[in-house]
Amino acid sequence: MTTPLRDLVSRTLAPTLPVFDDAVSAGREGVIGGGVGLDVMTGERILASAEEIIRPKKGIEHRLVLAITDSRTCLSGVSTIKGGFNGKGGSALFNELTGMSSKDGLMSAYVKLQHPAGELTLTFAGTKNLIAFYEGLKQIPAAQRVAPPVPLTSPSADDPTGAQSARMGLLRPDSTAEMLFATIEQAVAANAYDVQSGAELVRRVALSARIRLAGAGGAKGRWLCALPAMDLGPLLFHLFGQGQHTTPQPGVHSIDFANFQRANQGRPVWRKAFGAAVAVDKAFSDPTKMVGQAIASAMMKKQPVKVLRFMFADLEGCSGFRTLSPNQSLSSYDAILAYQIHVALARATDAVLARRVHVGWQVPFEQLGISI
Repeated sequence: MTTPLRDLVSRTLAPTLPVFDDAVSAGREGVIGGGVGLDVMTGERILASAEEIIRPKKGIEHRLVLAITDSRTCLSGVSTIKGGFNGKGGSALFNELTGMSSKDGLMSAYVKLQHPAGELTLTFAGTKNLIAFYEGLKQIPAAQRVAPPVPLTSPSADDPTGAQSARMGLLRPDSTAEMLFATIEQAVAANAYDVQSGAELVRRVALSARIRLAGAGGAKGRWLCALPAMDLGPLLFHLFGQGQHTTPQPGVHSIDFANFQRANQGRPVWRKAFGAAVAVDKAFSDPTKMVGQAIASAMMKKQPVKVLRFMFADLEGCSGFRTLSPNQSLSSYDAILAYQIHVALARATDAVLARRVHVGWQVPFEQLGISI
């Protein structure tokens, strides 16, 4: 689908930066490190990305990753030592930008974007192209800067579960989702479960496919997961081991994994899920291959995450959650770890949904036989 924004990306960014499908790999990391998930309900997607990786000496690495979507700019910043790119991330909607300054010289090149929450500083190769993009963005009427929404599903009399519309709503070919849609249609036709249950499963599978493609989905300051809270909680224990579960208020769950650093040694389940996601979909970048040794050997390294906190609750057709360490957003403290956890959770969510499609909602999580 051609839009003024996609045309602008092609004209200004394609000559020097990865765009469209080629941008997804790095772009996912930029989205998660930016701290705000994409509006997957309407089909927001990554259009362009860029990376700046600096290794001044052995054991130290600085990573700045940009994602430009069809409605916002996302920036992830992380360094293996204190300072550097840490805290440089953020996210700003195109229609909320209040100003821009730029320089494209031999000694200094940057684009600075002002927005209500602060400023994003882009220091990537191809500054001239980024300047051209943001200058061109000003010329596009605000209403045309965002792509038309693509519904997740649209059940109808001819498509009672919404599976046919969900296929049309996939943002790229996805054989896993298409297979599950077909299985749901067959199960409803055979009266294995009712149309309403089938439509709910179709919607959750479609949402999971979009979250996987975007890196992370978000709404109202929370990340999104396609599972209901009754499955998300047990899945987190399955991935991260023992934790302390509380309910700070009705309907809101909190789990602290207080021994996260120790539990993270070796090959825990969540790392297996991350590795499996990278192996299956090569469009997932794997920062651990580049920074693993650096983290281990840096003399001035940041304090590792010792307590990982998940807070989550049911939303309409999904769950909303936050990841904290323990009182600071994980994506702002350690964008690489946040990226790995989001990828692992997306992979595990697909596994749970696949089992739910085959056995329905009545089977307890512990009896699903999840294989990641």
